[in-house]
Amino acid sequence: MAMAQADDPRQYAAFYGHVLFRQQKYAEAAQWLDKALASDSSRYEVWELLLVSLTEVPQRKADLEGYALRAERLFPMQTLPHYLAAMSLVQKEQYAEALTHLDAATRWGFNKGYLEAECTGLRAECLYRTGRYAECWQAFESYLQLHPDDWGTLNNYAWYLAEQGVDLDKALEMSRRTIE
Repeated sequence: MAMAQADDPRQYAAFYGHVLFRQQKYAEAAQWLDKALASDSSRYEVWELLLVSLTEVPQRKADLEGYALRAERLFPMQTLPHYLAAMSLVQKEQYAEALTHLDAATRWGFNKGYLEAECTGLRAECLYRTGRYAECWQAFESYLQLHPDDWGTLNNYAWYLAEQGVDLDKALEMSRRTIE
């Protein structure tokens, strides 16, 4: 990697963006991290900070999918870009496309469980929305092994089982747990 000139402010953009990120100044951090990536897009840690920053800036959420897809191409073995690309697609109700990104995240694996539950839960939702019910139930079961008391997931799973008219005793039990 070529060293930037000492008077080149781009060499400090990633550091400054990181400091702003740590101060939870996500909009400003995103601007600086974007500048850093414009001059050197090879550092995954900068991409990760930018992606997380964009999730926290409502007026930049439209940019998130594009950045996530770019990061996914550059760093296919990293989970976060796959997950965020899928999240963006789910918001646009493009569930089948979201599944391709979630499948990629799963294929590469989860480093110490990082984003495993989030990807599994989102995958369950996408599978349900695409009518792949048997796989959906398996995904919900996998998620609940990681977070057995997640009342939102228990509620959704119970609702979906009831909606499909299957395993109603289980749906009733999960619904009861949700209320308690």
